[in-house]
Amino acid sequence: MDRNTFADQPGNFSQRSRPLLGAGYPNDAHPASNSAIFDFRSVFRLLRRRRLFVAAVCILCVAITVFVHRITPKEYSATTRILLDEQVINPFGREDIFAEQSLSNPAVESQMQVIRSPFLLSRVVDRLNLSENETFMSPPTTPLRDWLAAARSELLPMLDEPPAEVSEARRFQNAVELLRSNLQVTRSAQTRVIRIQFTAATPELSAEVANAVAETYVDNRLGVRQENAERAAQWFDERMAELNVRALEVEQRVAQMSGGGVEALDASQNAASLQRARQNLQDALARRAQTQSEVLRLRALVESGRGLRGVPSNFDSEPLAALAEEVARLQSALSEATQETPQDVDEITSLNTRIESIEAAGLSLLTARLTNAQAAADAAEANLEEAQLAFDAARGASGGSVTNAIDVELRTLEGEARIYRELNERYLESYLEVVQQQSFPSTQATIIASAVVPDYPDGPGLRRLVMLAALFGIALGAGSAFALEASDGKIRSTGHLSKITQAPVLGVLPTGKSRESAASRETKRLPAISVPHRRIDFTKEVIALPEHRVSLMRSTPALHATISAPMSEYSEAIRRVNVQAENLYSILSDENSMLPKCVGFISDSYSEGRSVAAANYAEMLAVGGRRTLLIDMDWTGLYLTECITPAAQHGLAELSLTKSPGSFEQAFWYDERSSMYFLPNRTMDQKATFDPSAFDQMRLKLLISTLMEKFDNVVIDFSPMAHSSDAAAFSDVVMGFIAVVDWGETRSASLSRELRRAAIHPPKLMGSLLNGISQRDLEEYETAV
Repeated sequence: MDRNTFADQPGNFSQRSRPLLGAGYPNDAHPASNSAIFDFRSVFRLLRRRRLFVAAVCILCVAITVFVHRITPKEYSATTRILLDEQVINPFGREDIFAEQSLSNPAVESQMQVIRSPFLLSRVVDRLNLSENETFMSPPTTPLRDWLAAARSELLPMLDEPPAEVSEARRFQNAVELLRSNLQVTRSAQTRVIRIQFTAATPELSAEVANAVAETYVDNRLGVRQENAERAAQWFDERMAELNVRALEVEQRVAQMSGGGVEALDASQNAASLQRARQNLQDALARRAQTQSEVLRLRALVESGRGLRGVPSNFDSEPLAALAEEVARLQSALSEATQETPQDVDEITSLNTRIESIEAAGLSLLTARLTNAQAAADAAEANLEEAQLAFDAARGASGGSVTNAIDVELRTLEGEARIYRELNERYLESYLEVVQQQSFPSTQATIIASAVVPDYPDGPGLRRLVMLAALFGIALGAGSAFALEASDGKIRSTGHLSKITQAPVLGVLPTGKSRESAASRETKRLPAISVPHRRIDFTKEVIALPEHRVSLMRSTPALHATISAPMSEYSEAIRRVNVQAENLYSILSDENSMLPKCVGFISDSYSEGRSVAAANYAEMLAVGGRRTLLIDMDWTGLYLTECITPAAQHGLAELSLTKSPGSFEQAFWYDERSSMYFLPNRTMDQKATFDPSAFDQMRLKLLISTLMEKFDNVVIDFSPMAHSSDAAAFSDVVMGFIAVVDWGETRSASLSRELRRAAIHPPKLMGSLLNGISQRDLEEYETAV
């Protein structure tokens, strides 16, 4: 197989070389081994690598938390609880004047709004004189906040404004608003227990204000009941006076008519029909009064809203009495559940639902009975009209005189007087009850838990906040570390590099102090490297250049690391490149056709490490006795040309434009120590002109092919793939490429994009070198020990 065949069929050796090239993958970096969706070991290593960053974020969060805690004023909350009693004034009932009434959810919510009302809170402010309490009126502060305010006043006095004068009324209004803003009124589940909580700067003030709000609310309810009782007593007093006046008038009228009425009645004793008619009329009057009284009583029960709770114990209805007893039992169970297990919302809700359903059934029965009573009253009214007509007819038929009319009127007046007396007795009884309960009334709310002075401020303590801040800082630091790693996209591990290039990582190239320390360590363990004097027969050399000789050992130490420290990490990585090239060369060659080895060093962007690696690889081959040529094809960097031949007058650009043998002699340089030939990129004369035709890649390919016939090994330092297409253009000439990646500088997206655009893949891509880090530092980074 000759060179042209190799150049025309670059893919013939791909399948044969893949098993050999795959042997260089690390155990945890081979693409085939990355089948796991999530690598916990990589995450753990990342966290250990970024442990300082995570610790810094954690410390920052803790510091901010401590600072905020120091400048945040402490607040103390005290809580009291009020139980709403189900009572309402009912002066017209036959039992207690203050009878029970069911408190619905809207009623309880309304009482909560009453507690937060400005009217009630203004009474609290006036009760405790809070508008004059500087602890209450002054904004809360801390020593650190005071110190910061004092420092600001000293540095920026122009920002301080003199306090404005506030009137007494406005100060009182501010106290009410401040009390309302720090007061919380909530309800315990679906119960009638109201929770009052007040927050203040001192624990004593919080407990004092909370208790004052509860007591003011209870006193307010007590005052309302007293006012209602006073109005009821006054109304009863007025009605009794009116009834007394009317009863007196009726009794006087009866006394006036008593003399003549008896004689008239004796005169008409024989009229039996008149007597029966008169009796029927009296019975109809009594029936009408009875039915109308029943209608009024039932209507009062229905319209009062008390439901079964307003039904008297002696009410002549067994179903209603049974329902009333069941409601009383459920009310007792609800009160016990509210006090003993207020957290059992389901049980409390179930009891409320059962009570409401029974109340609805009782209301239905009362409504039905009211309807029947109204019908009976209508019937009694009709019977009264019939009885009146019958009495008038009987009186006319018997020839009754005025005496009968007087008798009827007398009886009517006597019945009316009796009714007035009964009403007066009832009102008198109710009046006495109202007066008694007015002197010692019961309240509609009970304080079941008074506020005590809190021992600790609100919120978690500093220790708990520090723990939470530390946990949050660790989480934030870890998340930020992952975000930095993800957004950075720079190559820092061999596994990442092998995944991007799909080729083995042949080694690492230490630079700077790490390489010098490695070289010094190896120098102490090995004998000194001698530099014998070479006797060169220029007649047998490929190109005799006695006047263009250089000594890399003296000029640029970085370019002879493989010679000065043959057992260093750097030298070992270069030897792995040679092993990989030899393996590939053995696959592509046969006994009849020995191809020259042409290896190119590439990178995605400018890299001095790439040029240094190419020079060291060429030096290693030249020291081994092979005719080796190093070509600087980096059109943008010119690192090798500037370091090795800064006085060059000819180079690759000039050589590709001429075929004169003299130009060959002027372009090539020779290293005395390693016998390596070097072809600069172009002249370094700043005044020299540059022909654009030097970029003709066909001319350069012919030149490289000609040079490959004269040398055993050709090493080319290519321009960055992001700036030049030379690597892709010379892919059919170069046997294989070595990608040099700068640790922590090269981005994976850029390298992957340039390799894909240049169509350089294994086996054409023999491997990669990680430049800028030692093996020890790399292991510490990857394992984060």
